[in-house]
Amino acid sequence: MGEQKFRAVPVFGLALLAPFCGEYLLGSITLHDLVNLPWLMPLYGAAALLVREFVRGSGRGWPSILLLGAAFGAVLAGAVDASMFDPDYAGYDLSGPVVPGIDWNIYWGMAFIVTHAIYSIALPIAIVEALSERGGDHAPWMGQVGYWSTVAWLGGGFALIGADSRTTEDYWPTLPQQGFTVMLALAFVALAYPGDNRLSRFSDRKFGTAGEEGGGELGKAERGVETGQSPGSRQADHTTGSADRPTKLPSPVLTWLTASLVLLLFNVLPPTWLGATTGIVLAVGSFLVGVWLSRKPGWSEQHRLALAAAAITVGAPFSFVVGDFTGFTDGVSLLGYGLFGLVAGALLLAGFRYQRREETAR
Repeated sequence: MGEQKFRAVPVFGLALLAPFCGEYLLGSITLHDLVNLPWLMPLYGAAALLVREFVRGSGRGWPSILLLGAAFGAVLAGAVDASMFDPDYAGYDLSGPVVPGIDWNIYWGMAFIVTHAIYSIALPIAIVEALSERGGDHAPWMGQVGYWSTVAWLGGGFALIGADSRTTEDYWPTLPQQGFTVMLALAFVALAYPGDNRLSRFSDRKFGTAGEEGGGELGKAERGVETGQSPGSRQADHTTGSADRPTKLPSPVLTWLTASLVLLLFNVLPPTWLGATTGIVLAVGSFLVGVWLSRKPGWSEQHRLALAAAAITVGAPFSFVVGDFTGFTDGVSLLGYGLFGLVAGALLLAGFRYQRREETAR
């Protein structure tokens, strides 16, 4: 990472977009408090930057991004604001099924972790990469100084938001709850970063016509040098394998529609044991299906952007539901919910068009 040139535009863009997607797009914070966006950048922005920098610098892919996003969600909801333990967090009724001994609300804990993984980390990374990277060829944006400065920035963000939560909420996690939070976060990290874990190291390679392999996250060294294959032999092997085992992938449109329906179902589950169990099954199942499909020839940048589009398609309208739950239904708040959704959609559309132009140019 130390030899990488610092790319200020995507770095600042991701630092700004992470809290926007994680809070404003979902209706958790309204247009009234748009001025608070910069104060959330040290937490959400720094976390998204570190996740992306670490994953791209180590040659891993989207499973690691999502798993580390889940680790961030566990720390935020467990140790920073304690929202997955406090049944009256921010004055709202967050009652639901509780795990005895640690008083962990498994429904809201599951919901917060998955939501942060998707909206606070994965979605803003997908949008900014689509706007700034040539498809499939992702590289770190920060050198060593930028990386470790961001680590310190994230520490300040945790301290800032944690201190604010302690002054506004009459709740402090117990030692067992803090220990559980740490173990849960470490479990996600452990899943994301074993050295030879094929699940976390699946490629972001894009395939064009049969036998033509595009750039990928594992890189040329991992695909060729470590296997001892020449480019010609790798191409021949891939062509033969494709002919013997043809795989029919869903179209980007079908991918978007299916992901939207799954995410919508996830968002309307009731805060019960059945709802929590169904949500966990949906989250894990969708994750594994996505990993499986993304390793197939034909999986492209358009499919990944279709998944990002599904997050916006469901999250933007759902902000009105969140606003009704939190009581912010005045005209300015409603206007903000609509505007935030339009901004996110416009950014993703611009990224999609940029990737199409890059694909055509190649």
